Amino acid sequence: MANGADFFQFFWPVHENGYVWRDARKDMEGNTSMEPYLTLKKPLTDQRMYEPLTKKSGLFRTFASLRPTKSEIANFANRYGMLGGDVDAFIVPDASPSPVEVGESLSKWKNEIILMKNALTLWDFAMLNDRKGLAQHIVWEGTGMIKCRMTRFRGCVASRELRAHLLEKFALGDLVKPALYQVNLFINESIKSRVTLRNMWDQDYKHHNLHALPNGLIGALWLQFANAFNGTKQFRQCSCGEWFEISPPITRKTRKHCSSACKQKAYRSKKEITQ
Repeated sequence: MANGADFFQFFWPVHENGYVWRDARKDMEGNTSMEPYLTLKKPLTDQRMYEPLTKKSGLFRTFASLRPTKSEIANFANRYGMLGGDVDAFIVPDASPSPVEVGESLSKWKNEIILMKNALTLWDFAMLNDRKGLAQHIVWEGTGMIKCRMTRFRGCVASRELRAHLLEKFALGDLVKPALYQVNLFINESIKSRVTLRNMWDQDYKHHNLHALPNGLIGALWLQFANAFNGTKQFRQCSCGEWFEISPPITRKTRKHCSSACKQKAYRSKKEITQ
């Protein structure tokens, strides 16, 4: 089996002319409901390809830190591309030259951002052993039920009817393990139809290995999160807003910026202030 970056080979397009919000309806017979969809600003534009899983090591955190507004979502898409996968839909835009386009609804983007934010909130609290933070979301009801309460999510981690064996595995009142179990549920639910395993040859057809293949950026983000969740990775947010991994050997822990360009920009800003 391939390890590390080799296991997570994935390329994703970003269209150079960018993306725009259009009021549209899903291309379904009898559907007249209009809502905002993110779609190409111009069809058939040039695109650049990049590797989100290896070149943008903390992209899942950057995604989760978004405010679910049109402007922030469009800015994210212009840098990293659309979400793809099952978020895509065929749409009929209002007053558009193209009768049918591919778009992604504002409501789906919001749902995906909130779900990732929920999972990361639980994980971060658990890793810090922050019982006060966890108590806002993980609740024991007596000895027979553990509930999870998050933004737009109410669920049962375990009860005497659902996953009853966990009640014996978790110490009464423990919040950390139930939180981590719920994070794992979020991850599994979010990658089950978005990531496939395939045995693939390399470009020279000399070696073959097992690879995880996301069917879109949203699957790649959850796969990246799963990889971080299963390890001991640490992340830092750059002044530009992008998150990046600071776990050796990926990069040194003292690194403060996601790229040389951001480092130079921060240096120039600091120099201007001191002058």
